[in-house]
Amino acid sequence: MLAARTSCLSERTSCGECFDWLVGHPGVSAVAIVDSRSGAILGLVNRFIFLARYARQYVPELFRRKSILRLANPAPLIVDEKVQVADLGPGAARPSLKVPRCG
Repeated sequence: MLAARTSCLSERTSCGECFDWLVGHPGVSAVAIVDSRSGAILGLVNRFIFLARYARQYVPELFRRKSILRLANPAPLIVDEKVQVADLGPGAARPSLKVPRCG
């Protein structure tokens, strides 16, 4: 399934809060970062990429209190939930793919 319901995080979420959220939601592979006013998608956090970056020496100390947008992908591929993966082309199956269906 291309789309699955999951929570979104706001741009006000810190990197430390995102880390805690990902630890508490082990089945979620990515989470959208949305504008708290408009609901527009501002970025995407891929679990594996984020955790690999966050595990590096000094990163938690440097980024714990900073906005998650500092470590998020600011330009994910955003598609409608009804679009078939085959229709997207060969380069679309990548970690920055996000189907907006927060809830």
